[in-house]
Amino acid sequence: MQDSQHHLSARRERVVLWLLASLQFTHLLDFMILTPLAPQFMRQWGITASQFGTLVSIYALAAAVAGLAASFVIDRFDRKQVLALVYALFVAATLACALAPGFWSLLAARALAGATGGVVGSLVMAIVGDLIPAERRGRAMGIVMSAFPLVSVLGVPVSLLLATRLGWHAPFYALGGVSLALWFCIARVVPRIDSHVRSSQAAPLGWVARFTGLFRSATHRRALAAVFLFTMSGFAVFPFLSAYQVKNVGISEAELAWVFFAGGLATIFTSRLIGWSADRFGKRRVFVILACCSVVPILLLTHMPRAPLATLLLVSTLFMVLMSGRFIPLMALVTSCVDPRMRGAFMSLSSAAQNLAAGVASLLAGAMIGHAADGSLTGFGAVGICAAGLTLACVLIARKLAPAAGGNASEQHAATARA
Repeated sequence: MQDSQHHLSARRERVVLWLLASLQFTHLLDFMILTPLAPQFMRQWGITASQFGTLVSIYALAAAVAGLAASFVIDRFDRKQVLALVYALFVAATLACALAPGFWSLLAARALAGATGGVVGSLVMAIVGDLIPAERRGRAMGIVMSAFPLVSVLGVPVSLLLATRLGWHAPFYALGGVSLALWFCIARVVPRIDSHVRSSQAAPLGWVARFTGLFRSATHRRALAAVFLFTMSGFAVFPFLSAYQVKNVGISEAELAWVFFAGGLATIFTSRLIGWSADRFGKRRVFVILACCSVVPILLLTHMPRAPLATLLLVSTLFMVLMSGRFIPLMALVTSCVDPRMRGAFMSLSSAAQNLAAGVASLLAGAMIGHAADGSLTGFGAVGICAAGLTLACVLIARKLAPAAGGNASEQHAATARA
């Protein structure tokens, strides 16, 4: 079974990819928006690192449950229609966060936002897999994943500014407004994507059989394990970086914006280069190199003592470039490992695995982190060592991933030539 490609013009393809990148931007910012506000929440609400970890993890855990549920049915419908529906619910959930009057109502709103945002992320990845041939998929992933550095360069600094000037509710109002505008673009830009539905109708399977069929493939199981470990390695560290940099490294809350800006700006330039490299030199090879290199800034950043802002910027920028960069070849490789008829279900299951891993990692890291008498965080170095170990375990699994038998033929040929 060949990938069902939609023959878009080069211009239409770029427009679709940049819209998908914009959708990624909104749901990634919706998830990341709490991280730079950690010092403010801990100070204003008097919550501990463990409680803040719960606030972060509820988003991820809700997204995991929603992704698992979506994997049963998502391949039965046109992806454009599902995307429009789920993204509308995401807009409503984001505005509910803005209207939350207190901690517990915000917790509930974050769960709703996570449930919708997680499915949006899996749909974006499935659409890239459906529309873009495997030989260009690394570059396409580079464009879509450029949303991450844009979140750091634009989204987080603007959110910090709005939160400082107008209160923490303001970033959510702004994000909800931007998301509403993007929702209107989906109908005009995204083509109808339903060839996977016709394939399923030609060879009908019950929803239980389709779901269990995902696990019969050893490649599918390895891909899910790699995604799970990969995500845990990042989200053990991410939620507590801002608090550690303020309390332990000694920068001010205002200087956090520079950390995100510098790292995101560098990543804008490297993400597309990494995507091109994945297509040119092999997705698996590029991932292994980047993942192994990312261990260095993970350990440096989680063990950093008090240091000037310039030193922190050097290490944190390298951290963001490698942590976001390694995701590009991994997801390009993962989408090539899946039978196109099951791609939507698999990417929903993959999204569930990612969000479950993020939630579990946040909770475990929060339990490992304590507070010293001077207010600094303790135990973050141990979290960094665990994150480095998870990264290396992911590398071992990813080395065994290969394109699916029903995938794109050129990708299979390239993989064979490199083996």
